[in-house]
Amino acid sequence: MAGGGKHFNSSDGNDIPQREAFEWYKSDSGKGMALWYKNSGPWWDSTNLKPNDGISLEEEKNDVNSLYNFYKTMIALHKNNKAIAYGKYQTINNDNDSVLTSMRSYQNEKVFVAINLSGSTQHINIDSKIKSSVIKLLYRNVKPDGKNNTVLSELKPYEIEVWNVQ
Repeated sequence: MAGGGKHFNSSDGNDIPQREAFEWYKSDSGKGMALWYKNSGPWWDSTNLKPNDGISLEEEKNDVNSLYNFYKTMIALHKNNKAIAYGKYQTINNDNDSVLTSMRSYQNEKVFVAINLSGSTQHINIDSKIKSSVIKLLYRNVKPDGKNNTVLSELKPYEIEVWNVQ
């Protein structure tokens, strides 16, 4: 992972994480690439810095599912939604221990968030805390069932869903 940490395990017990330069370009070279240490030691053989590996900023900008675009979207949601930025937190019950669900409320705004904490697809059925509410998707997929004022959702591994609740 670009910019990710690696651990150096030495016999003196010094387990200091080493950082690699961030990959700006898919070719793995160019202006701003901090590669003065390239080929400077045996750790370089196991570096994550590889050309055309899909993790440079240049490559991530074009991938809607990239970490870059995820953070860009989350920052925009935070900037444009007072409930996310300033809201009071409340845990919301659901029928799946692998999914964290919560509500944030600020003045007349409410946001409902569901986070799949597992590496497998999870289904949730939300309790009546958002009963008779109108929900509008802000991020990812939502499948309101229209029955019993509940929300049924399928979350892919580690997926997040965010709704505006009115």
